[in-house]
Amino acid sequence: MVIESILLFTVIFLISAIFLNQYFPVQGICHVDIKKTILDRNVTLLDVRDYIKASNNPVPNSVNIPYAYLKRYYQEVKSKNVVLIVSDPLLLNVSVRYLRNKHFKVIGYYLKDEEEHDSANVALSKKQNCCNNIKKELRNMA
Repeated sequence: MVIESILLFTVIFLISAIFLNQYFPVQGICHVDIKKTILDRNVTLLDVRDYIKASNNPVPNSVNIPYAYLKRYYQEVKSKNVVLIVSDPLLLNVSVRYLRNKHFKVIGYYLKDEEEHDSANVALSKKQNCCNNIKKELRNMA
C-alpha cells in the first residue's frame, strides 16, 4: 500500500510538472512591438518558430533557431538580452523557461502570427501589460 501511494504521488507530480512547464504562463514577459520599438545592438531578436513558419513569414534582423534545435544551438545567440519571436503562447512559455535556465534575459516577446492568434495575443497583452519598466529599459538601452 505504501509503495503504491508513493508511485501514484510520483506519477501525479511528474504529470503536473510537465503541465506547468508548458501551459502555465511565464511572469514578467511583456509584448514588444518590434515594428515600433527601436532595439539596441545588445538585444537579439530570436525567432524560435519552426523553419517553415519563419521562412514563410520572416522577421528582418532576427536569428532563427527553432525551439527543437535551441538546446544544441543556443550558444550561437550573440547577446544575453533577447526578444523572442513566437507563433503561440505555448512556444513562448517553454522557450522563456529554457532560456532563463541558460542565463539569458528575455526582455519580451512578439507573437508573429498575430492574425491567427489575435485573441491569444490580446489575452497575453492584458495579463502582462504591467511591463512598463522593461519598456523603459529598452528605451534606455537605445
